[in-house]
Amino acid sequence: MMFRVVFVSVCSLMHDRSRERTETLSESIARINAYKAIASPSYISLTSRDPILEAFELNEDLEDHAEREPEFKDDYMKLANQCAK
Repeated sequence: MMFRVVFVSVCSLMHDRSRERTETLSESIARINAYKAIASPSYISLTSRDPILEAFELNEDLEDHAEREPEFKDDYMKLANQCAK
């Protein structure tokens, strides 16, 4: 849960900075890698008080990113589907 809070804060900061300039490829890859880590069923079940709710919320976040980052859409949708199961 703590990692998710920090991750969301970092992503928010990165998103705020992206308004000023375009996001770099390394920032996009760092975000997808972080989402891969926190989308793990084991991680969700060990760190969340409500793993079901956490998975649904993460699914929504991933689907939003899939729409905003078409170059990584397949990766985000794969993770979203993993969370939906």
